Amino acid sequence: MNLGWQAFCQTVGARGDHPALLMGDRLVTFRDLGTLARRYAKALTSRSVEPADRVILQLPNGPVAAALPAAIWAVGAVPVLVPMDLGKAALADITARTAPRLMLLDPDDLEGEDGFESALPGRMGSIVFTSGSTGRPKGVVQLQSTLIDGAARVAAAVGFHADDRLLCAVPWSHDYRWTQLLARYVLGLTLVLPASPGLALLPEAIERQRPTVIGGVPSVYAGLSRGVSDIRSRDRSSVRLAMSTGSAMPQRIWDDLATLFPGARRSLNYGLTETFRSATLRAADEVLGPRVVGSALPGSGLAIVDDAGEVLPAGEWGEIVHRGAGVFEGYWDDLEQTALRRRADPVTGQGFAVFTGDRGMLDEAGRLTVGDRIDRMVKVMGLTASPLAIEKVLRAVPGVEAAVVVSRPHDILGAELHAVLVGGDLKAAESACRAALAPHERPRRFHLREALPLTASGKVDLVGLTREILGQR
Repeated sequence: MNLGWQAFCQTVGARGDHPALLMGDRLVTFRDLGTLARRYAKALTSRSVEPADRVILQLPNGPVAAALPAAIWAVGAVPVLVPMDLGKAALADITARTAPRLMLLDPDDLEGEDGFESALPGRMGSIVFTSGSTGRPKGVVQLQSTLIDGAARVAAAVGFHADDRLLCAVPWSHDYRWTQLLARYVLGLTLVLPASPGLALLPEAIERQRPTVIGGVPSVYAGLSRGVSDIRSRDRSSVRLAMSTGSAMPQRIWDDLATLFPGARRSLNYGLTETFRSATLRAADEVLGPRVVGSALPGSGLAIVDDAGEVLPAGEWGEIVHRGAGVFEGYWDDLEQTALRRRADPVTGQGFAVFTGDRGMLDEAGRLTVGDRIDRMVKVMGLTASPLAIEKVLRAVPGVEAAVVVSRPHDILGAELHAVLVGGDLKAAESACRAALAPHERPRRFHLREALPLTASGKVDLVGLTREILGQR
């Protein structure tokens, strides 16, 4: 059985000359995509790739990266998706851990060949390595059946249309973009890419290719609305839905979306690579964003538990647990972390659930508010401090475009908080913290930067930033 390849072939057959990919001057139809995938599948067999083998992909978005996952499925192998921003040392670590049959790091690393015949059995859908923004990258294993089912559930919850065009703003190696690539495989949607990576050509792609849906992260939208961008001089009227995921959405950027895309619906999404997607903000709840990120997708559920794993009632804060469809199979070569995150469903005791490590709260209607990572919570003077809550205060300071709080060990305090700002005045930031925060929550030092380091998925690189701060005295 090879569900992934079957679904891909069904879509190719049904969509034919419908655009699969629009990128600058290039148009790739579904028939073209099917031809590319078959040729690459033949080339993979010629390179001795067999069922269950791993094939590392660290490729920029484009026709090659669009066709290769399906080709890898065709030969029964497993695509290993690696973020583009990982350095040589991290890539070497992943290579040692997955022992791939083949590594494809450049679009020209594999030349297509004719003559592919029949697909081979395959069950595993992907190994997606996290960006490593808060620690060592982990390889998240998902089955083909989970991925295919997940793409259909997301489409139902979000309300994709058959003729939608999705603008992709971050690499497909990021789990959110991987779900968009799957939407094309399973649903036949058209994906739109800027002519080259980065924010610079996104406005041009919006005006030229007329996407109906934009899937981004807060840093992408901040760059469009508050960075050096000509987005406001471009025709943006085609956009009917602007979606965001990946990190907390600042209120100002959420408000900017309404101005940038008047008449378009705004939707937030929450989920981990380990859950496919957990929640999305429905149209009726848009007024609650960005504080509320949505409610559970069809087929899955959410629960909040305390430190002992007991389910909490509505209105109580605790750890977010994802239940039902979308639960990952485990972390590649990491049984300890798998046992920590993939545990028995706390509601039914049957099957597995994902204990996310995120703090959250469900209201009476089942809508989710997300707090900080549990492992980001720190003890200062014996009291708990939330970097996310402090960052919210800092982002409200006039002139502050971005803010992040990191900590370093301190012999007396326990943890010393550092605030890193992009824009704004440091004295004004200190005054705001004194006015709004308890003494243990106030950062001890403030730093001004031109920009925050980001991973390829658009998240702040907390590991790199903390390392930089720790090196300062």
